[in-house]
Parts: sequence; structure tokens; C-alpha cells
Amino acid sequence: MAIAEAKIPPGRLFALIRYKSTAPINVAMIGDEPSQAGLTKDQHLKLTMLMNFLEHEFTRDVGIGTEYLYLASEIIAKDYFDLPPEVQDAWCYPSVASRPAVNVAFRPALARAKISLRGVALARTVPSQEGYRLKGIAFSDAKDGPEGFRWHTHGTAVQASIFPEFL
Repeated sequence: MAIAEAKIPPGRLFALIRYKSTAPINVAMIGDEPSQAGLTKDQHLKLTMLMNFLEHEFTRDVGIGTEYLYLASEIIAKDYFDLPPEVQDAWCYPSVASRPAVNVAFRPALARAKISLRGVALARTVPSQEGYRLKGIAFSDAKDGPEGFRWHTHGTAVQASIFPEFL
């Protein structure tokens, strides 16, 4: 999904980075359907209109070269869904590329405390009947050696355990 979100063209080399959580992560859910229990018909209508607006704003595809239009989503997230860092580590919002999937955007300082790097894959997308498939070039388990990451090839235990979607 991250590949579709980033609109990586077929054949272009990219890095797919995999993280793991090291502690519970608290997110503000943008566009999550709130409880409607006890609402009047008028309140229900207003809530539905607000939810439709948020879904549209956070899932619209603005196109290449106009990514600055996502600034409105960022302002909404930071002005209306920004709880104190003691309460919230990240924002969770609907995916542009694939519904009902979601994306998570972390506060940088809290991300370092809550997630750790699990591995990195260097890959290319290859067109297929399903849209695309991933062709892995090299895989790292993110354990630094004296010269940096240690890279492994397709079919190794590192690739199979961290990036099984390349099998």
C-alpha cells in the first residue's frame, strides 16, 4: 500500500522500510466513525456531513506535482486532532490508495521511542494483472556492521522473515 500511496513508477528502484513497535502506540483516529448514540436527527445529519468532508479531504488524490494541496489535511490534523504528546503518539488517517486501509503519521520524537527499524528492502515494481508485484533486489535486517547495513539476497532467511511478500 505504501508503494501505491507514493505512486512509484514501474521499474523505479525504491526502499521499502519495515518497522516494529516497541511500545503501545496511541493514535488520534481521523475519520473514524464516532458513536451516534443519543444524537438527534439534526445532530446525526451534521455529524454525517462532517464525516463525509473528512473522508473526502483525507482520501482525495491530488496528483503528481500538486502534493502541496495535502496541506489542508495537515492543518486539519494539527488544529483539530492534535492531542498532547502524553496522550497521542501519532495520527491515523484514511489511505488515499486503498480503502479501508489507513496510514499512520508519527511525531518524530515519539516515533523514535515507540518503533524500531526491522529491515530494509531495495526493490522495483513490476506490472502484473493485479496492478504490480514486488521484485526484491536486496534485503537488510537493519543490523549495522562496520560498513553499515548487511545486505542479503532473495531467498535468504532475512528476506523470508522480514519481507515474506517477496516470496
